[in-house]
Amino acid sequence: MKKLLLLPLLATLFACGSNENEKAIKGLKPVDVYLNLEKQGFTTEKSLGGDIKGWTNKKQEVGGMFIVETISSNTSSVESVRATVNADINTDMSRTMPFFQFVASMPYEGSNYEATTKWLKNNFNSSESDTIVGGVKFTIRNPSQIVKVLMLEKE
Repeated sequence: MKKLLLLPLLATLFACGSNENEKAIKGLKPVDVYLNLEKQGFTTEKSLGGDIKGWTNKKQEVGGMFIVETISSNTSSVESVRATVNADINTDMSRTMPFFQFVASMPYEGSNYEATTKWLKNNFNSSESDTIVGGVKFTIRNPSQIVKVLMLEKE
């Protein structure tokens, strides 16, 4: 009798258990990031061996190098996205705003394009600023006049 009661309990526990990556940004997949960037002319390098999976998108333009790094512990979720511009010395960094807006607009569960765009515009030149939108932490950093970084990660 005890075995019969234990079987439904175990079945319920396994059914409720999830393979979902708890560190991941809900609803965002690596393919959402790298394919959208490829459509914008970026190349993609994949590093899928080991415990950390990575997708690096790059695009060289007049004015600098645009890089987006997508990181996860599996190939079906995204734990962080880091967008970086390494600009030439005379580049007007305000011209990189569309790139950062594009990265900030990646769709995920709870995303809000208007909120992230407004925050980005208001804090674009801050040395460092962050906000949380739909459970995702956005951080912008300006470590120098020629480098700007935007990070997305689960709150």
